[in-house]
Parts: sequence; C-alpha cells; structure tokens
Amino acid sequence: METQTTLQNSFSCTGSSVPDVNNGTINSTVIRPNSCLTVLTPSVDMTIVWDGNPSTTSRFEATRVVATVAGQTTVTDTGTITSGLFTGSIAERVSVTPAVNLLDCVGTGITQRSGTVSFTVTL
Repeated sequence: METQTTLQNSFSCTGSSVPDVNNGTINSTVIRPNSCLTVLTPSVDMTIVWDGNPSTTSRFEATRVVATVAGQTTVTDTGTITSGLFTGSIAERVSVTPAVNLLDCVGTGITQRSGTVSFTVTL
C-alpha cells in the first residue's frame, strides 16, 4: 500500500547574504510504500519557502543517505537549488530523530516524528 508522507521543517536563517530573509519552511510530499521497515526514498524534491520581503520560493533536488546509529536516525539530503532564490547553489539538509521503535508501528502506527534539522546553502 502506498502512503503520502508530508515533510515540513521550519528554520531560522543565520548569516544570510540576502537582506530580509530571516527564516523559512521546507516542504516535501512523497508517495511511496510506507512502513516501519521501509527505508526512506533515495532522492527527494523539496520546495523551500523563504520568508522575507517579499516572500519567495526555491526548489531543492537532493540525494538522500539514511543512517541509524546509537538509537538515532540521521537523514542527510545533499543536492542543488534548481530554481528560485540561490539557484545553482549546493545545499544540505540534515535531520536527526530518535530511531523508530518497531513496537510503535503496531496499531495506528507513527503519525509524526520530531527531531533537529539543519539546512545549509553554500553560495
């Protein structure tokens, strides 16, 4: 069975070279077979909404690497901003969450996961 999974990360900018761009949101929707035993998709397209004056968007195409070590899952998305603000720049999104406890998958399953996320754009 395929499931739609939505990713949303809000972030604050530090050291932005663009005036009035102080924060934003990364959005991604993936439709895939979804279970606690399924590895995350190997590539992903994300839309970045940069809050500012005016608000603008970018598209981030990335390759994904997933590693679970010592009870934490680290997802690293590395790729390029392909359109919008910072087009052509290399970017990396790293999220760290507690590893999935397979017992949590019984019943209604996991509806939300929380952790830390960093997003870096190299100009």
